[in-house]
Amino acid sequence: MPRSGCAFCPETANLTGEHLWSDWIGSSLGRRGYTFTRTEADGTVKQWHGEELNSKARVACEHCNNGWMSDLEDKTKPILKEMILHATETELEPGELTLVAAVAFKNAVVADHMHENRPPFFTITERRTFAKKGIIPDGVQMWLSSMARQRGIFKSMTFQTKRGAPHGFEFNVFTYGVGHLVVQVATTRWTKRSRRRYEPPPFLTQSTEWDPVSVPFWPRAGTSTKWPPAGHLGDEIIDALVDRWKDLARGANFPRPF
Repeated sequence: MPRSGCAFCPETANLTGEHLWSDWIGSSLGRRGYTFTRTEADGTVKQWHGEELNSKARVACEHCNNGWMSDLEDKTKPILKEMILHATETELEPGELTLVAAVAFKNAVVADHMHENRPPFFTITERRTFAKKGIIPDGVQMWLSSMARQRGIFKSMTFQTKRGAPHGFEFNVFTYGVGHLVVQVATTRWTKRSRRRYEPPPFLTQSTEWDPVSVPFWPRAGTSTKWPPAGHLGDEIIDALVDRWKDLARGANFPRPF
């Protein structure tokens, strides 16, 4: 069943459509032939076509959508526009990385809230604290990549390590791509609630083979980050990036690109 309330506040009415890709992005890319593909929880693949990049999800109320969420998009537009459209080389300063991380986390919550076959991964406290104070919860890590040709990705998945594992944890992986830009957000937490109270969340480390195409930027170390990475993602490796953490749920050590 559709969720009845806003993902970010107590509002239960006046839900509006939040653009999966910001309205300004659709306007900048213009009208063209877009093909949209969605994989349902049961594995069913749905595909449709459109001339505009205007897909929406009814997960946020009008107050949030037209308030702080709109303000956040306006702040990140000058940072991301040329990266998305032309893969323009840039050096992102710490303040800019914080804004990119904020809009990426906002999108991760939206994507997670679209899954109506399970409870939301992100807690009410995490979502509302982020909306009010802009605080990204512990356990969130992010990477920047670039695509050789313009594409769109909006995919959220949740996994859990094998039941009974001595250090079991669960995690959500959200991959967002538009134009030439890709941001991946991974959020981890211990399966045992008691362990969450006294121990930091698990930390993910990508295999070194990913380093040329995937640059970690959150949590940031107070330094700037250059983009794009040394290598672009080709069509043959994008799916591997999206799914790269899936092996952790099967007990493998580190995901590899090839």
